[in-house]
Amino acid sequence: MNKKIKNAEKVSYNGINFRSKLEKNCYLVLIEKGIKPFYELKYAISKGFYPTVPFYCKNTLKSDRHFKGVTIISKRTIIDSRKVPDWNYNPDFYFEYGNYRIYIEVKGYHNDVSRYKIKLFRKLLESLQINNPQYKYEYWVVHSVTQLKECLKHITINNDEKGF
Repeated sequence: MNKKIKNAEKVSYNGINFRSKLEKNCYLVLIEKGIKPFYELKYAISKGFYPTVPFYCKNTLKSDRHFKGVTIISKRTIIDSRKVPDWNYNPDFYFEYGNYRIYIEVKGYHNDVSRYKIKLFRKLLESLQINNPQYKYEYWVVHSVTQLKECLKHITINNDEKGF
């Protein structure tokens, strides 16, 4: 998994360690508009499990080495019943505005897993929307401060409240 953000420079502000200057700048816009967002809340987008299905692996364990929870079936086939952990996703910002529940992902560039995590998170939001119809869930992937400002205008117009 690629945790490096391409061309991003980590920066701290107000006790928060942002992964990029763009995240910090988006945070400043939200604060300027009177929004107090949560930063990088954790959501399990795929629950962990204990596997039971054997699988082939190129780099098999040596037959004289045994790991707790691993059963060697043949030279390159094992059952690894150790828990596969949850797969988590941390959208950059979350805030509530009226009956809106807004999640924001600030993206300069996508890495090798971000597109998959975004799709799984969107699926999670669909179930939240079904189970909580009194709220309007929205998810924004923004690539600039300008895009964030456009999204903020969208919720104020649709919420019939005075703008930010």
